[in-house]
Amino acid sequence: MAVKPIPDGYHAVTPYVTVRGADKVIEFLRKAFDAEMTHEPLKRPDGSIMHAEVKIGDSRVMLADESDQAKASAGTFYLYVNDADAAYHRAVKAGGKSVMDLGAGQFADRSRLFTIASDDMGFSRSRFPAMTSNDPPCRPTAAASPPSPGATPATSRPSS
Repeated sequence: MAVKPIPDGYHAVTPYVTVRGADKVIEFLRKAFDAEMTHEPLKRPDGSIMHAEVKIGDSRVMLADESDQAKASAGTFYLYVNDADAAYHRAVKAGGKSVMDLGAGQFADRSRLFTIASDDMGFSRSRFPAMTSNDPPCRPTAAASPPSPGATPATSRPSS
């Protein structure tokens, strides 16, 4: 019998991120995006998270605390939701920091960019309006809004 190349419940690409404060990231994802743990996190002897997995919508994200072997690194994800503005406000209320309010972007979507509680990775999420087969995939729309007050560039990270 052939082995399935992609396990049930997964997609061909499943992000695995290394962060600072994985427990805080998991809590943020629960509050902001109704993330569900797929299993109890595996812990290292020092109590840090060696491996955890959350499900957001129909997708999974694996994560771990940084270690000597794997340092935290920044990343960005698109999260598609029914109401981009409501999701953004939940994320900020859950401890995310506003980075950029993009409003209606060049790709005909509604996007906002923010960092999560650990400052190690950012999530942007978007909502596409109905498009027809005649629409180009990257049609220009209204100019993006200026950054929100107090916003910092998306590339900034706290120094170690």
